[in-house]
Amino acid sequence: DIDTASNTGATVSSLFSSYFSDIDTGETLAGIAISDDTSDSSQGFWEYSTDDTTWHDVDSVSSSSALLLDADSSLRFNPAADYNGTPGILGVHAVDSSNGSLVFTSGATRAAYDVSSADDTSEVSATGLRLSTTVNAVNDDPEAAIDVNGGSAIAEASTFSLDGSG
Repeated sequence: DIDTASNTGATVSSLFSSYFSDIDTGETLAGIAISDDTSDSSQGFWEYSTDDTTWHDVDSVSSSSALLLDADSSLRFNPAADYNGTPGILGVHAVDSSNGSLVFTSGATRAAYDVSSADDTSEVSATGLRLSTTVNAVNDDPEAAIDVNGGSAIAEASTFSLDGSG
């Protein structure tokens, strides 16, 4: 379990810039094109933010419709309740700065790129990288149910006291 509010993710630049190189002198990492998301809803959802406030599901992507995110966008995995383990990966392609007119995703307005035709001369890498993460198990607070005269339930993270005098 992870509290969604505390899961700020990481920028595309911080995740991928150390893996970026380009044969063209002066090119920098402009962003990524996400072409594969193998996670499923039982695990949770990969999410992106272009403003570090509002998060959107990566959702459906493919090699013919890869999600374009600029280097300042953020990514995170938002796990399903009580999920722990290694969720499905994101398949990404680096995007260099050679095409100044390339439009990236802005909020819920998605920009797409066909990476299936990428080669050594395009602004998008022909070879992709994989992004993975691990969600560690957390010892949740216990829940208690008391059945006294019709019963009542006490939710997780609540407090209660018992009086054994009755």
